[in-house]
Amino acid sequence: MKQEFLVYLRANHRPGVLARITGMFYRRAINIGSVSVGEQSRDGLVTMVVRTRGNEEEIRRLVLSLANLVDVREASLRPLEGHGGREFCRLGLRSRADFAAVRASALAAGLDLPRSESSGSGCQLEVVGSPLRLDEWLGQVPGACVQWTNRSGVLLDPYPEA
Repeated sequence: MKQEFLVYLRANHRPGVLARITGMFYRRAINIGSVSVGEQSRDGLVTMVVRTRGNEEEIRRLVLSLANLVDVREASLRPLEGHGGREFCRLGLRSRADFAAVRASALAAGLDLPRSESSGSGCQLEVVGSPLRLDEWLGQVPGACVQWTNRSGVLLDPYPEA
């Protein structure tokens, strides 16, 4: 059964590392939903979070292979369900009426709204919440009022304990 996972990686911050990591996904025919890369730390490492969907055993084998890459220092797997991480989403809305309705529904869904703009020609709404809550909420937003969406991927929490 396919389910969604978060793959956490700590890797050297050097050219080509991300290409080798995504190449490993490609070779195993596993799609990447999103990739978030944090700031470089003092030790020269970056934290990456990859959101993916697949069979748990296949994803576990992938994580073991990723851990064997020269520039990867740590690799771990977490199911997306129950994850405390948050995701940033920006929406472009067609009208002010759509803006008001979508903003109200985001607040009712318990999502954070760090910034929103409603000008004459366009409306933009920034929404932050858990990935699953965002998925659920976006599924309820009428498609006719949304011009575009842009999701950041899972925002980086401090690297989880293994």
